[in-house]
Amino acid sequence: MASIFKRSRIWHISFFTGGKQVIKSLRTPDEKMARFLKKEYEVKVKRGEIRTEKRILVDDYCKQYLDEISYRKKSTNVADYSRVREFLRTHGKKTINSINYDDIRDYLKRFETKSPKTYNEVILTLKRFFRLAVERSFILKNPVDGFRHKKVPQTLPHFLTDEEYLILEKLSVDEGVFPMVVTARYTGLRLSELLHLEWQDFDWERKLVRVLNKPKYGHTVKNYQTRVVPVSADLSDKLLSFIKTEGLCFPTLEGTPYNHEGPRRALRKMLAKSGLREGHRMGWHEFRHTFASRLAQEGISLYKICKWLGHSDFKTTQIYAHFAPVYDHDIEKLSSEIINS
Repeated sequence: MASIFKRSRIWHISFFTGGKQVIKSLRTPDEKMARFLKKEYEVKVKRGEIRTEKRILVDDYCKQYLDEISYRKKSTNVADYSRVREFLRTHGKKTINSINYDDIRDYLKRFETKSPKTYNEVILTLKRFFRLAVERSFILKNPVDGFRHKKVPQTLPHFLTDEEYLILEKLSVDEGVFPMVVTARYTGLRLSELLHLEWQDFDWERKLVRVLNKPKYGHTVKNYQTRVVPVSADLSDKLLSFIKTEGLCFPTLEGTPYNHEGPRRALRKMLAKSGLREGHRMGWHEFRHTFASRLAQEGISLYKICKWLGHSDFKTTQIYAHFAPVYDHDIEKLSSEIINS
Protein backbone atom coordinates (compact mmCIF):
# COMPACT_ATOMS: atom_id res chain seq x y z
CA MET A 1 0.00 0.00 0.00
CA ALA A 2 1.08 3.55 -0.69
CA SER A 3 0.71 6.54 1.59
CA ILE A 4 0.52 10.24 0.79
CA PHE A 5 1.71 13.20 2.81
CA LYS A 6 2.04 16.94 2.38
CA ARG A 7 5.37 18.74 2.27
CA SER A 8 5.65 22.48 1.55
CA ARG A 9 2.00 22.55 0.40
CA ILE A 10 2.71 19.84 -2.24
CA TRP A 11 1.47 16.27 -1.86
CA HIS A 12 3.99 13.42 -2.02
CA ILE A 13 3.59 9.66 -2.20
CA SER A 14 5.59 6.93 -0.49
CA PHE A 15 5.57 3.26 -1.50
CA PHE A 16 7.81 0.18 -1.61
CA THR A 17 8.83 -1.63 -4.78
CA GLY A 18 11.58 -4.19 -5.23
CA GLY A 19 12.32 -4.00 -1.51
CA LYS A 20 13.11 -0.30 -1.78
CA GLN A 21 11.19 2.72 -0.51
CA VAL A 22 10.37 5.29 -3.18
CA ILE A 23 9.21 8.85 -2.44
CA LYS A 24 7.88 10.97 -5.28
CA SER A 25 6.29 14.38 -5.56
CA LEU A 26 2.74 14.31 -6.94
CA ARG A 27 3.16 17.95 -7.96
CA THR A 28 -0.25 19.03 -6.75
CA PRO A 29 -1.55 20.92 -3.68
CA ASP A 30 -5.02 19.38 -4.19
CA GLU A 31 -5.75 16.52 -1.78
CA LYS A 32 -8.50 15.06 -3.98
CA MET A 33 -6.12 14.84 -6.93
CA ALA A 34 -3.41 13.39 -4.67
CA ARG A 35 -5.73 10.57 -3.55
CA PHE A 36 -6.63 9.83 -7.17
CA LEU A 37 -2.94 9.64 -8.12
CA LYS A 38 -2.28 7.41 -5.09
CA LYS A 39 -4.70 4.81 -6.49
CA GLU A 40 -2.98 4.99 -9.88
CA TYR A 41 0.42 4.37 -8.30
CA GLU A 42 -0.92 1.43 -6.28
CA VAL A 43 -2.18 -0.22 -9.48
CA LYS A 44 1.16 0.39 -11.26
CA VAL A 45 3.14 -1.03 -8.33
CA LYS A 46 0.94 -4.12 -8.30
CA ARG A 47 1.50 -4.61 -12.04
CA GLY A 48 5.24 -4.06 -11.69
CA GLU A 49 5.17 -0.99 -13.94
CA ILE A 50 7.12 1.22 -11.55
CA ARG A 51 10.86 1.03 -12.17
CA THR A 52 13.50 1.97 -9.64
CA GLU A 53 17.09 2.95 -10.20
CA LYS A 54 19.99 0.64 -9.37
CA ARG A 55 22.86 2.58 -7.87
CA ILE A 56 26.20 1.95 -9.56
CA LEU A 57 29.62 3.53 -9.24
CA VAL A 58 30.88 5.57 -12.21
CA ASP A 59 34.01 3.40 -12.56
CA ASP A 60 31.97 0.18 -12.59
CA TYR A 61 29.56 1.57 -15.16
CA CYS A 62 32.39 2.77 -17.40
CA LYS A 63 33.76 -0.77 -17.57
CA GLN A 64 30.35 -2.06 -18.66
CA TYR A 65 30.04 0.74 -21.23
CA LEU A 66 33.42 -0.02 -22.82
CA ASP A 67 32.60 -3.74 -23.04
CA GLU A 68 29.14 -3.25 -24.57
CA ILE A 69 29.38 -4.02 -28.29
CA SER A 70 25.93 -5.44 -29.08
CA TYR A 71 24.99 -2.43 -31.18
CA ARG A 72 28.20 -0.38 -31.36
CA LYS A 73 31.82 -1.13 -32.14
CA LYS A 74 34.21 -1.30 -29.21
CA SER A 75 36.53 1.08 -31.08
CA THR A 76 33.69 3.65 -31.17
CA ASN A 77 33.18 3.30 -27.42
CA VAL A 78 36.89 3.83 -26.82
CA ALA A 79 36.95 6.87 -29.12
CA ASP A 80 33.94 8.39 -27.32
CA TYR A 81 35.37 7.61 -23.91
CA SER A 82 38.08 10.28 -24.11
CA ARG A 83 35.31 12.89 -24.28
CA VAL A 84 33.29 11.10 -21.61
CA ARG A 85 36.29 10.94 -19.27
CA GLU A 86 36.74 14.69 -19.63
CA PHE A 87 33.07 15.21 -18.72
CA LEU A 88 33.29 12.92 -15.70
CA ARG A 89 36.23 14.92 -14.34
CA THR A 90 34.21 18.15 -14.33
CA HIS A 91 31.78 17.17 -11.56
CA GLY A 92 33.47 14.43 -9.54
CA LYS A 93 30.25 12.47 -8.90
CA LYS A 94 30.86 8.92 -7.72
CA THR A 95 27.67 7.26 -8.97
CA ILE A 96 25.96 7.42 -12.34
CA ASN A 97 22.63 8.03 -10.59
CA SER A 98 23.83 11.31 -9.11
CA ILE A 99 24.70 12.91 -12.48
CA ASN A 100 21.92 15.28 -13.48
CA TYR A 101 20.76 17.87 -16.01
CA ASP A 102 22.77 20.65 -14.35
CA ASP A 103 26.02 18.68 -14.70
CA ILE A 104 25.41 18.26 -18.43
CA ARG A 105 24.49 21.93 -18.85
CA ASP A 106 27.61 23.15 -17.05
CA TYR A 107 29.83 20.96 -19.23
CA LEU A 108 28.14 22.04 -22.47
CA LYS A 109 28.84 25.70 -21.63
CA ARG A 110 32.46 24.98 -22.57
CA PHE A 111 31.37 24.40 -26.16
CA GLU A 112 29.02 27.36 -26.60
CA THR A 113 31.66 29.25 -28.57
CA LYS A 114 32.67 26.21 -30.61
CA SER A 115 31.14 25.29 -33.96
CA PRO A 116 27.55 23.95 -33.92
CA LYS A 117 28.84 20.64 -35.29
CA THR A 118 31.25 20.22 -32.35
CA TYR A 119 28.50 21.13 -29.86
CA ASN A 120 26.15 18.55 -31.39
CA GLU A 121 28.83 15.86 -31.39
CA VAL A 122 29.34 16.37 -27.64
CA ILE A 123 25.60 15.95 -27.04
CA LEU A 124 25.50 12.75 -29.11
CA THR A 125 28.55 11.33 -27.34
CA LEU A 126 27.09 11.92 -23.88
CA LYS A 127 23.68 10.62 -24.93
CA ARG A 128 25.26 7.38 -26.15
CA PHE A 129 27.17 7.09 -22.88
CA PHE A 130 24.01 7.24 -20.74
CA ARG A 131 21.85 5.14 -23.07
CA LEU A 132 23.16 1.87 -21.67
CA ALA A 133 22.53 3.11 -18.11
CA VAL A 134 18.84 3.59 -18.98
CA GLU A 135 18.61 0.16 -20.62
CA ARG A 136 20.02 -1.51 -17.50
CA SER A 137 17.86 0.53 -15.12
CA PHE A 138 20.80 2.29 -13.47
CA ILE A 139 18.94 5.53 -14.24
CA LEU A 140 15.33 6.06 -15.28
CA LYS A 141 15.92 8.86 -17.77
CA ASN A 142 18.82 9.93 -19.95
CA PRO A 143 20.00 13.28 -18.49
CA VAL A 144 21.02 14.49 -21.96
CA ASP A 145 17.51 14.15 -23.47
CA GLY A 146 16.55 17.72 -22.62
CA PHE A 147 19.29 19.35 -24.71
CA ARG A 148 18.61 20.45 -28.28
CA HIS A 149 21.07 20.34 -31.13
CA LYS A 150 22.22 23.57 -32.72
CA LYS A 151 21.42 24.17 -36.36
CA VAL A 152 24.41 23.46 -38.58
CA PRO A 153 24.75 25.51 -41.80
CA GLN A 154 24.64 23.00 -44.62
CA THR A 155 27.63 22.93 -46.95
CA LEU A 156 28.04 20.98 -50.15
CA PRO A 157 30.42 18.01 -49.98
CA HIS A 158 33.72 18.48 -51.81
CA PHE A 159 34.20 16.26 -54.84
CA LEU A 160 36.79 15.85 -57.55
CA THR A 161 36.22 16.98 -61.11
CA ASP A 162 37.10 14.49 -63.85
CA GLU A 163 40.31 16.40 -64.57
CA GLU A 164 41.38 16.42 -60.91
CA TYR A 165 40.59 12.76 -60.46
CA LEU A 166 42.54 11.68 -63.56
CA ILE A 167 45.60 13.57 -62.32
CA LEU A 168 45.45 11.75 -58.97
CA GLU A 169 44.78 8.42 -60.65
CA LYS A 170 47.92 8.82 -62.77
CA LEU A 171 50.04 9.78 -59.74
CA SER A 172 48.67 6.84 -57.74
CA VAL A 173 50.62 4.43 -59.95
CA ASP A 174 53.94 5.72 -58.58
CA GLU A 175 52.64 5.50 -54.99
CA GLY A 176 51.45 1.91 -55.41
CA VAL A 177 47.82 2.66 -54.57
CA PHE A 178 46.32 2.73 -58.06
CA PRO A 179 43.88 -0.18 -57.55
CA MET A 180 42.77 1.28 -54.22
CA VAL A 181 42.17 4.72 -55.75
CA VAL A 182 40.09 3.45 -58.68
CA THR A 183 38.06 1.17 -56.38
CA ALA A 184 37.36 4.10 -54.05
CA ARG A 185 36.31 6.31 -56.97
CA TYR A 186 34.00 3.76 -58.64
CA THR A 187 32.43 2.10 -55.56
CA GLY A 188 32.32 4.82 -52.89
CA LEU A 189 33.75 2.47 -50.24
CA ARG A 190 35.09 3.98 -47.02
CA LEU A 191 38.80 3.70 -46.38
CA SER A 192 38.37 1.05 -43.65
CA GLU A 193 36.19 -0.98 -46.05
CA LEU A 194 38.84 -0.75 -48.77
CA LEU A 195 41.57 -1.93 -46.41
CA HIS A 196 39.61 -5.10 -45.58
CA LEU A 197 38.25 -5.79 -49.07
CA GLU A 198 39.06 -9.26 -50.47
CA TRP A 199 39.04 -10.47 -54.05
CA GLN A 200 36.43 -13.08 -53.22
CA ASP A 201 34.06 -10.22 -52.32
CA PHE A 202 33.84 -9.42 -56.05
CA ASP A 203 31.38 -11.29 -58.26
CA TRP A 204 32.64 -10.51 -61.75
CA GLU A 205 29.88 -12.43 -63.52
CA ARG A 206 27.11 -10.56 -61.73
CA LYS A 207 29.19 -7.33 -61.78
CA LEU A 208 29.00 -6.50 -58.08
CA VAL A 209 31.10 -6.27 -54.95
CA ARG A 210 29.90 -7.19 -51.46
CA VAL A 211 30.88 -4.98 -48.53
CA LEU A 212 30.98 -7.34 -45.57
CA ASN A 213 31.99 -7.55 -41.92
CA LYS A 214 35.35 -9.30 -41.52
CA PRO A 215 35.50 -10.90 -38.04
CA LYS A 216 38.89 -12.51 -38.78
CA TYR A 217 40.39 -9.02 -39.10
CA GLY A 218 38.26 -7.52 -36.32
CA HIS A 219 36.57 -5.27 -38.89
CA THR A 220 32.87 -4.38 -38.95
CA VAL A 221 31.16 -2.16 -41.49
CA LYS A 222 29.93 1.16 -40.12
CA ASN A 223 26.49 0.76 -38.50
CA TYR A 224 26.87 -2.95 -39.32
CA GLN A 225 25.26 -2.11 -42.72
CA THR A 226 26.62 -4.77 -45.07
CA ARG A 227 25.69 -4.01 -48.68
CA VAL A 228 26.19 -4.74 -52.38
CA VAL A 229 27.61 -2.19 -54.85
CA PRO A 230 27.48 -2.60 -58.65
CA VAL A 231 30.82 -2.81 -60.47
CA SER A 232 31.07 -0.65 -63.58
CA ALA A 233 32.85 -1.70 -66.77
CA ASP A 234 35.43 1.06 -66.21
CA LEU A 235 36.37 -0.37 -62.82
CA SER A 236 36.58 -3.92 -64.18
CA ASP A 237 38.95 -2.78 -66.93
CA LYS A 238 41.19 -0.79 -64.57
CA LEU A 239 41.46 -3.69 -62.09
CA LEU A 240 41.92 -6.42 -64.72
CA SER A 241 45.70 -6.81 -64.28
CA PHE A 242 45.45 -6.84 -60.47
CA ILE A 243 42.66 -9.39 -59.96
CA LYS A 244 43.40 -12.54 -57.93
CA THR A 245 41.19 -15.42 -56.88
CA GLU A 246 41.33 -14.68 -53.15
CA GLY A 247 43.07 -12.73 -50.42
CA LEU A 248 43.17 -9.05 -49.49
CA CYS A 249 42.89 -6.69 -52.45
CA PHE A 250 45.35 -4.17 -50.99
CA PRO A 251 47.60 -5.96 -48.46
CA THR A 252 50.84 -4.80 -46.86
CA LEU A 253 54.09 -6.58 -47.72
CA GLU A 254 53.40 -8.92 -44.80
CA GLY A 255 49.99 -9.81 -46.27
CA THR A 256 48.06 -8.04 -43.51
CA PRO A 257 45.65 -5.09 -43.88
CA TYR A 258 47.19 -1.61 -43.99
CA ASN A 259 46.51 0.72 -41.12
CA HIS A 260 44.83 3.96 -42.19
CA GLU A 261 47.99 6.04 -42.10
CA GLY A 262 49.67 4.26 -45.04
CA PRO A 263 47.07 5.21 -47.69
CA ARG A 264 46.65 8.66 -46.13
CA ARG A 265 50.37 9.29 -46.45
CA ALA A 266 50.28 8.15 -50.08
CA LEU A 267 47.40 10.54 -50.82
CA ARG A 268 49.25 13.45 -49.22
CA LYS A 269 52.23 12.77 -51.49
CA MET A 270 49.98 12.63 -54.55
CA LEU A 271 48.35 15.93 -53.62
CA ALA A 272 51.74 17.57 -53.04
CA LYS A 273 52.92 16.50 -56.51
CA SER A 274 49.70 17.52 -58.21
CA GLY A 275 49.34 20.95 -56.62
CA LEU A 276 45.58 20.34 -56.34
CA ARG A 277 43.39 21.67 -53.57
CA GLU A 278 45.97 23.98 -52.01
CA GLY A 279 44.61 25.30 -48.72
CA HIS A 280 41.94 22.59 -48.66
CA ARG A 281 42.45 19.46 -46.62
CA MET A 282 41.54 16.35 -48.62
CA GLY A 283 41.18 12.77 -47.47
CA TRP A 284 40.11 9.43 -48.91
CA HIS A 285 36.50 10.26 -48.12
CA GLU A 286 36.59 12.72 -51.01
CA PHE A 287 36.61 9.79 -53.44
CA ARG A 288 33.39 8.65 -51.75
CA HIS A 289 31.90 12.13 -52.16
CA THR A 290 32.95 12.09 -55.82
CA PHE A 291 31.24 8.73 -56.36
CA ALA A 292 27.96 9.97 -54.88
CA SER A 293 28.05 13.49 -56.36
CA ARG A 294 28.65 12.28 -59.91
CA LEU A 295 25.80 9.76 -59.63
CA ALA A 296 23.46 12.50 -58.41
CA GLN A 297 24.57 14.76 -61.28
CA GLU A 298 23.59 12.00 -63.72
CA GLY A 299 20.09 11.85 -62.24
CA ILE A 300 20.48 8.52 -60.40
CA SER A 301 17.87 8.22 -57.64
CA LEU A 302 19.04 9.16 -54.16
CA TYR A 303 17.50 5.93 -52.89
CA LYS A 304 19.96 3.90 -54.98
CA ILE A 305 22.86 6.11 -53.91
CA CYS A 306 21.84 5.66 -50.27
CA LYS A 307 21.92 1.86 -50.63
CA TRP A 308 25.24 1.84 -52.47
CA LEU A 309 26.86 4.13 -49.89
CA GLY A 310 25.48 2.09 -46.98
CA HIS A 311 23.86 5.04 -45.20
CA SER A 312 21.58 3.96 -42.36
CA ASP A 313 19.64 7.22 -42.61
CA PHE A 314 18.34 8.58 -45.92
CA LYS A 315 18.78 12.13 -44.59
CA THR A 316 22.53 11.66 -44.81
CA THR A 317 22.28 10.96 -48.53
CA GLN A 318 20.12 14.03 -49.16
CA ILE A 319 23.16 16.32 -49.03
CA TYR A 320 23.81 15.11 -52.60
CA ALA A 321 20.35 16.24 -53.76
CA HIS A 322 21.87 19.62 -54.68
CA PHE A 323 23.80 17.94 -57.48
CA ALA A 324 20.73 16.34 -59.07
CA PRO A 325 19.39 17.86 -62.31
CA VAL A 326 16.94 20.66 -61.51
CA TYR A 327 14.46 19.90 -64.28
CA ASP A 328 12.10 16.97 -63.69
CA HIS A 329 9.62 15.74 -66.33
CA ASP A 330 7.06 15.13 -63.58
CA ILE A 331 6.46 18.89 -63.41
CA GLU A 332 4.72 18.60 -66.79
CA LYS A 333 1.96 16.55 -65.16
CA LEU A 334 0.79 19.74 -63.50
CA SER A 335 0.21 21.43 -66.87
CA SER A 336 -1.69 18.47 -68.33
CA GLU A 337 -3.95 18.27 -65.29
CA ILE A 338 -4.80 21.95 -65.64
CA ILE A 339 -5.60 21.53 -69.34
CA ASN A 340 -7.78 18.47 -68.75
CA SER A 341 -9.74 20.01 -65.89
